[in-house]
Amino acid sequence: MGSGYPSKDEVLDYLVSSVNLSIWFIWRWLSEHPEEKFKYTFNNRVSILHKTTFNPGHLDAHLDLENIPKSAEWLIILNSLERYYKSARKKNDFSSFEKHSMEILVPLLNGRVDGDIENLKSGKDTEKYQCGSLRYNLCVDQDNPKRIGFHIANACFPCSMFDDKTYLPACFVVLMNQCEAKFGISEIGTSTWLNSLPKWNALFPDAWQKNMGPASENIQWHYGFWGQFLNSRKTFNHGLAEQFKKTGKMPFLPRTSWCRTSEMRSHLKKFFT
Repeated sequence: MGSGYPSKDEVLDYLVSSVNLSIWFIWRWLSEHPEEKFKYTFNNRVSILHKTTFNPGHLDAHLDLENIPKSAEWLIILNSLERYYKSARKKNDFSSFEKHSMEILVPLLNGRVDGDIENLKSGKDTEKYQCGSLRYNLCVDQDNPKRIGFHIANACFPCSMFDDKTYLPACFVVLMNQCEAKFGISEIGTSTWLNSLPKWNALFPDAWQKNMGPASENIQWHYGFWGQFLNSRKTFNHGLAEQFKKTGKMPFLPRTSWCRTSEMRSHLKKFFT
């Protein structure tokens, strides 16, 4: 594996490999859920559209599928992919579906590379993160008004946010300070694939594990599920993708948990001594 910022080849490899994994996933998911429509799976469970030049924004941006630029042109492409899928499914021929899909989609990826590199170097994906690699919601949880939800992205790129053992604990202290002052909260919580990762869970008090919800197998398109295939250098995690294909199970499924800020503050003290 290289070091430093990813090259153009590595950025393109991420786009191509992500799309290829998504094509495999669509085939497998619809094999197990034949009642689900192709377009629903395509639009809601993978982020292929986000990886193409039809997306003018960041790779993880929320897209209004009816109002993207050239939406009529994209619909023609999606209809073609659906026809290839249905034809291949009748023959149980995944290779044909994969081949035709990649022939259509790969030319739509190349035009993103330079812009994605600029976004990476400028920190576009973390520009709204108020606390280093953490971003809190701008309102409290509706069902739990004493709780604030937060999100995670690696602001240490091209290094790992786990390299410095005090970094994430410091991010959490800042987050709690700001959210207690702004919202009067006493709890923090999130749903993420990281909640299935031991080194992430080590950042939290015992209550985090006790409050942990079940793993979600209702795969959705966003980084809460698919972010695990993006490593700290923002290149593709081929090893994890191969594990996914071999087992048929996403390696780290998202789980939801929460804890009190008082418990978190007490637990984090050990990282600073």
